[in-house]
Amino acid sequence: MKNNEKTNRKSTDNNISFDNAKVDSSHCLTDGLFRPLSRAPKREPLDVTHVYMGYTMRWLNYCKLNIVDQSVFLAIHKLASDKGRVERVDEEHESPVMKEVRSALQLEKDAAKSACLVLDTTLYEIAKIMGYTDSGANLSMIKKSLIKLSCVCFLIYKGNKIEDTFFKTNLFSRLAGKDGKIHVGINPMLGKALTGGLFCNVSMAEQRILQGDITKRLHLWLSSWMRAGDTRKIELDKLVPHVWCDMAESATLRKRRHMLRKSIVELNALDGWDINENNGELKLSRIE
Repeated sequence: MKNNEKTNRKSTDNNISFDNAKVDSSHCLTDGLFRPLSRAPKREPLDVTHVYMGYTMRWLNYCKLNIVDQSVFLAIHKLASDKGRVERVDEEHESPVMKEVRSALQLEKDAAKSACLVLDTTLYEIAKIMGYTDSGANLSMIKKSLIKLSCVCFLIYKGNKIEDTFFKTNLFSRLAGKDGKIHVGINPMLGKALTGGLFCNVSMAEQRILQGDITKRLHLWLSSWMRAGDTRKIELDKLVPHVWCDMAESATLRKRRHMLRKSIVELNALDGWDINENNGELKLSRIE
């Protein structure tokens, strides 16, 4: 695709200011937290971990999370990243509604002492950030996704002993408000990235342009792995578990390589990325 075509394609989102989601990088880098699933997947439980500096972060849920769930997750963070959109809610907050939203996060252990953030939004606003129309089917899908995300239990413990958990919370909480509004509680771990802690920037303009589930997942992982202005190298095969959560062999691996190459073509159509492959090794540049 020519440069002027790329620019024209991206310019449709220029009217949305600061169109980035500020997200805790562990939630982007963890293999299997979000993954491309079939449209009618079997209901299998979610149980994934991410180890960092001797600490284990673990996510548990009654079902796995797909790329629609990832898009809703990012849309919430984009809205929460906007100045003045979230309210800090601690144990002493005066509003019974806000305290109920906080309580629904099921904060335990060290998390029980922390404040959370609460975002007031609507299903329509979330759909707009995702690039979806406000059809009844889409809004229903987003609502179901919010329910799934609000059921995810997030734990932190040292080493590999879950009985030593010292931080426990749900990913989100959700409470219906008046006039179609919903209150979304954001747990303290995610809230740190939104209030000045370490975070990665994920372009929602780019996410809206991308069509494939595999490309959306790859884009999220790369956006956390690379900062703007970075140039890095990685083998194509090493991207496989970051998209699908596991490595593959023979025919399945060949199929996944083919799908990854199609996704790379889609990413290369964006202004912000330049990716070249040489004998299975990728050179990636994230353009400022």
